[in-house]
Amino acid sequence: MGVNLFVEGNPTPVVITIKLIRPVGSFKELNDVVKALSAVDSILSKEWPKIWQDFYPRQRRDVHLLSFRVASPPEFNILADPAWLAVFITVIAGYKNIKENIREIGTDAKDIFRGIKGLTERELELLEIAVRLTLARIAEMGEQQALQVANKLRKARIALLDESEQPPEIKVINVDKDRWW
Repeated sequence: MGVNLFVEGNPTPVVITIKLIRPVGSFKELNDVVKALSAVDSILSKEWPKIWQDFYPRQRRDVHLLSFRVASPPEFNILADPAWLAVFITVIAGYKNIKENIREIGTDAKDIFRGIKGLTERELELLEIAVRLTLARIAEMGEQQALQVANKLRKARIALLDESEQPPEIKVINVDKDRWW
């Protein structure tokens, strides 16, 4: 069947460029965005290995911030494990009540996937599988644990999307294939 690079195996890190489609006009709004990105990192290192046991050996990989443009809208580049992108998409596709909205989330996530540049069709398919299965696995957790994870996803989503609800612009550069340096 193969390996899904977003949840298992040992893939090469990728460079991810994200431009949020939301205004950041104050220090509080900037702080909210930074906290939300920190929450994505936290979910990757603490929750992702619980959801995806084969990810455990990769949990110590650091995310490296290459640049962060403090403007409105903010844009940043990171060097990260491909799983970071799956967590980020899970966050921005998430809803308060995961159990009742998994299908709706999947539909909304399709719009997000269509906007991602730099991934092959197969990589986009694997990313979609990872996000859908992650949401399903969260819904299958014990009620208290699922609520904690859903709350983290909701808070990060609100800070990243604000009222705009527009998905960010995302570009992925495969360091091995694209030789961006």
